[in-house]
Amino acid sequence: MIPQRTASGTSRRRTYLSDWVSTELRWELTADRSEQDTLRQYAHGCGNTTVEYTLA
Repeated sequence: MIPQRTASGTSRRRTYLSDWVSTELRWELTADRSEQDTLRQYAHGCGNTTVEYTLA
């Protein structure tokens, strides 16, 4: 479950989303349009975050 949009939850949400995206990139998974839209919605307000990953 994605952390709530609260002042304290923003950092946790940013971490959760960057971990999610890095896992998908690491394993070369794809996201369908619905998942992309959901990730964008939850990422709104998180600012820029660099996602680092290593291919599996």
